[in-house]
Amino acid sequence: MEDEAQRLVHMNINLAQSKSLPPANRVLTAAACVLGVARVDIRLLERAGHDLHRCPAVSLEVQIAGSVITEWGLNCNRKFIVVVPASLFFLSSLLGSAVYGHLADARLGQKRTVLIACVLTALTSFLTSLSPNVWTFAFLRFANGFARLGIGICCLVLSTEAVGRKWRGQVGQYGFFFFTAGFLSLPLIAYPTRSCWRDLYKIISIFPLLYCFLLVPFVSESPRWLLIKGHDGEALDVLKKFARLNGKKLPSNLVLSNPSPPKTVGKDMGGGGSIAAEPEESLWRTKWAAQRMILVMSAGFELGLVYFGIQLTSRTSTSIFTSPWPSTR
Repeated sequence: MEDEAQRLVHMNINLAQSKSLPPANRVLTAAACVLGVARVDIRLLERAGHDLHRCPAVSLEVQIAGSVITEWGLNCNRKFIVVVPASLFFLSSLLGSAVYGHLADARLGQKRTVLIACVLTALTSFLTSLSPNVWTFAFLRFANGFARLGIGICCLVLSTEAVGRKWRGQVGQYGFFFFTAGFLSLPLIAYPTRSCWRDLYKIISIFPLLYCFLLVPFVSESPRWLLIKGHDGEALDVLKKFARLNGKKLPSNLVLSNPSPPKTVGKDMGGGGSIAAEPEESLWRTKWAAQRMILVMSAGFELGLVYFGIQLTSRTSTSIFTSPWPSTR
């Protein structure tokens, strides 16, 4: 069936480029009768910026599926626009990691930040499906990349704080197993929606909302954050909950101390002046911590270049909907 579809595509491309036909009849059927996708009118492609006399016929083969490339004519002289949404998505992810990290630590806490990130991710994913043009689509991809970073950052903190030091490394890696499962499931979700890319975004916008109702209510706030913010009672309740889940019981005389007490300026014993406050601890002022952070950042940068570079530049797939990144193709 696919061979017949390709034959029809080439036949209709040659027919559409024929100058003997009047413009009103220059229509690419794009094997719609075989693949069940909408017909593509040559006049629409011309208004989108196509020049069929300069654009090779092979570049129009992608028009057999309902993608952003088809809808907004991102071929030939507009082909460079295809990479803009993906580039903005990863740029906003970088910005989102810094913003969410500050919000979670200084303002909202880990749990509320996860909740906000899930809602914003679902909202921006759904709004992406309503994009009227490619520039709105690119902006919403930027917003979606910014919104989704809060989920991964805070979930990592919440999961590793709930276990002892012995298991933190393993638990921290478990989240990437689910990332891989989601990554591999995306083409399976995209393939049934190959006739309309908007349906794909509507479907994936449901999952963050499910997390809000099914998972987040059962998540406990970070006891360390509660303790730093002065909520000693709530922090103790969380620790009691963890102990109960492990079949343990905390001592009745347990007292929690703030791991990061505020630095205050006080007077010396003789009353002759004030004692200068100690400088706040910083990751970059601690030599061993700064070295480890630079090493981790360098390794992450290199891994990202290889991992995402292969995925975003791959053209080995025979269909844009069997690619792991169908939204950028």
